[in-house]
Amino acid sequence: MVLKPENSAILNRKLHLLANYAPILLVCGGIFMIVFALVADRVGIDPNDGWGVNRILVLETGYLLSVIAITLRLRQARTAWVFSWTIIACIGQCLLVYYWYETAGTMKFIDTTYYYAMLARSFSHGRLDLPVLPDPRLLSLPDPYDPIQNHAYSIYDAALYNGKYYLSWMPFPGISKQ
Repeated sequence: MVLKPENSAILNRKLHLLANYAPILLVCGGIFMIVFALVADRVGIDPNDGWGVNRILVLETGYLLSVIAITLRLRQARTAWVFSWTIIACIGQCLLVYYWYETAGTMKFIDTTYYYAMLARSFSHGRLDLPVLPDPRLLSLPDPYDPIQNHAYSIYDAALYNGKYYLSWMPFPGISKQ
């Protein structure tokens, strides 16, 4: 098959368009996959609260597609604005992945910095337990140590023992806050 000059020009124009828009499509697809994996349980697509193998695979595939697209775009960057927007997109995706890891996949920040302040307050009163009373609904559960039953009532990362909360971490930051 012999290409006529006008067909060759059309083919070159299509390849040029594909080369220019492929990274954009890959980034959009990657971002869609990342967001899909992050909110699948909230929108009812995935009934499981936990992160199964499939959701992690979708997240990682989306991130990989985005990294490939950013790499392709950086190779094509001929102007400063293309390079700048590519870097901004890369930083945005890194922040999104960091946000996911930092919130342990819940996409809700849990303020854990007050634990040592509470521990310091307890130390100043000569106590080892945290100055927070457990929710009475937690103590009335048949098994208050069951994470499935207690997740709505317990304090994240605090250990419940004999009706009081304790920290299982090293006490040095609590001591230094006194």
